[in-house]
Amino acid sequence: MSKSWFYRAMTLVCLSSLSMAPTSYANTANEGELIVTATRTPLPKWDINATTIVIDRDRIQASQAKDVVELLRFEAGLDVGRNGGYGSTTSLFIRGANSNQTLVLVDGVKINPGTIGGAAIQNIHPSHIDRIEIVKGPRSSLYGSEAIGGVVHIFTRRASAANQLTLDIGGGSDNTRDLALAYHHKVGAFRHGFSLSHFSTDGYETKKNGGEDRGFESTSGQFYVGWQGASTDIEFSHWQVDGKVEYFDFFLNAVDQDAANSVSSLKIKQQLSSMAVVNANFSHVIDDVDQNQSDDFAHTERNGVDLNVDLTISPQDQLIVGAQVSKENVRALSFFSHLAPDKQPTTRMREGYVQYLWQRADFNGVVAFRHSDHEDFGHYLTREYSLGYAINEQAKAYIAYATGFRAADNSSRFGFGGNPDLDPERAKNIELGLDINTSDNATMGLRLFNSRIDDLIVYNGSINLNQNIDKVTVRGAEFDYTVDLPTWSWDLSLVVQDPFNRATGEQLARRARRSLSNTIRYKLPRGNIGLQWLLSDTRPDSDFSDTINAGYGLLNLIGQWSLSHELTLKARIENATDRDYVLADGFISQPRTVLFQLSYALN
Repeated sequence: MSKSWFYRAMTLVCLSSLSMAPTSYANTANEGELIVTATRTPLPKWDINATTIVIDRDRIQASQAKDVVELLRFEAGLDVGRNGGYGSTTSLFIRGANSNQTLVLVDGVKINPGTIGGAAIQNIHPSHIDRIEIVKGPRSSLYGSEAIGGVVHIFTRRASAANQLTLDIGGGSDNTRDLALAYHHKVGAFRHGFSLSHFSTDGYETKKNGGEDRGFESTSGQFYVGWQGASTDIEFSHWQVDGKVEYFDFFLNAVDQDAANSVSSLKIKQQLSSMAVVNANFSHVIDDVDQNQSDDFAHTERNGVDLNVDLTISPQDQLIVGAQVSKENVRALSFFSHLAPDKQPTTRMREGYVQYLWQRADFNGVVAFRHSDHEDFGHYLTREYSLGYAINEQAKAYIAYATGFRAADNSSRFGFGGNPDLDPERAKNIELGLDINTSDNATMGLRLFNSRIDDLIVYNGSINLNQNIDKVTVRGAEFDYTVDLPTWSWDLSLVVQDPFNRATGEQLARRARRSLSNTIRYKLPRGNIGLQWLLSDTRPDSDFSDTINAGYGLLNLIGQWSLSHELTLKARIENATDRDYVLADGFISQPRTVLFQLSYALN
């Protein structure tokens, strides 16, 4: 993909968004959806001094995505690296940060493994998800380690009516089969519900010269039960997935592995007074991977307690004080390197955080600090400062500064090239933002950011040792535009960035300098049709090779038709142009795929 063509396409789309925006203005400054992840308390998007993305239930259903990866990849600036088809190892890069520098939460609980690599987002089926909130930039002051590139927070579904029953049956290319059932019930003070899903596909030849198709199969479930009294809310929830993915190893041998992920959580919310609310979250997390043709495995088990007090000091002042304690156990065997118990004792972390939110006239701000006491790395302080200014009823500007860190994982310390003396990776980010409500139905945003990551951990092959030797800087600009009219809607996001390694001067692997994403939906009397269009620039494939992955354009076509009040027929054509593109060198990406789904909903 030529640079000139890419820039012409981006310029045309941006100018179109400006010219097509409705011109009737209204005071929408304090309206809009509430976002929790950015500040740990529900706030309107207008009051948040950070880049946030929300993928709600309507967008999830309209996309007809089969995993979280398909939902995230159509957000510009969220680069995805995938070693094959469904269920394959997936890397998510936000603002140039490594995939293991993105924190992933499920209902407020961290699911990142204690071994190397990012969270297993490829195993999460969208049928269990109510919404996804994404906050870009460091959030270690609120969430601790890993929150350098940003936070991806997945909220599972809950009851919103007395009775809700949904059944989805689908299938299509590559003998793909998809089944999902959900039931939610809410009456009086009680609520409960569950969802079950099973997905399987024979797949395709995922690696060049592999010679055979490699498939994926997973079964997942989620349930919850809760009670809400006059001043108390208690809920227990559990989410779990078990899957098997087939792939080719380095020597083109056909192999497969089993994966299991789960999150169990007990949440208690107690209203002490009109000014004070106590929130407690007790959690248990499992992340297991087991190879079936060798003895290799990676197991993470984590217990955690997150307790905070939300104090409303005045209508303009809010203080959140909290503490987190976690106990993590990791066992793994990889490339003949065994993380034996005597080399990796259970890791404990004790953390305290405080956040102060204030508002005065047209100004608002956030000050946050977090002290982390890591059993192996000692004490670490992270912080955040932001200031927002409402220029008028339609426009707001802000400036934000935040720091982050990531404690070295057990694989880096005790696995292949292990170095117990590694230091945490450290990050700083400054961001300037402008949000504009161009009309009742349209919003626009512009962000400028500069992120710096020091002490990045890399493998030094000359001495077979992991070391803190790399330094990374990512400068960039982001533009987003959203319009939602009675007959059509449009979501546009555009990122231009310069992700480079300051130690080598080279562009970071698998991170594009430019990306553009469009989602357009036309609303029909009994349904809708739409398209998802993604453009991504060239990317180096790896720090250990000179291979450049070519830029590509990806087009998905989606549509649905209401057969009755309860029954809907859906169709999705992924990679409609059958484009041959590469996310990771040597691996073949999904060819054209046609999927159908019949959905039954009773409310």
